[in-house]
Amino acid sequence: MSDDQAGAAVPVLTIGYGSRTVEEFIGTLERHAVQYLIDVRSRPRSRFRPECCQEPLDRALRTAGIRYVFMGDTLGGRPSDPSCYTDGRVDYAKCREKPFFQEGLARLRSA
Repeated sequence: MSDDQAGAAVPVLTIGYGSRTVEEFIGTLERHAVQYLIDVRSRPRSRFRPECCQEPLDRALRTAGIRYVFMGDTLGGRPSDPSCYTDGRVDYAKCREKPFFQEGLARLRSA
């Protein structure tokens, strides 16, 4: 790493698998030189796209040389902490204040 790169911001890209095949999904990641896929789904599974469930996706990414990292437990949209809910709905303002969320952000930044 050169001095010019030290401390440089690394882009964080977002992607959904949607109607893509797993090959198309991984191809998109490869085109953008993605080295890590951070999965922030609270429940990393898909009833309609089983190849996008945690274990098969991890295997496919590993074959492509991309590291799969699950962080849905800290950054996912459906936290397990009941105090993050108001009237049965997630209150994201409350989530942002929780230590687990702050730790997830710190881990993401350090990656």
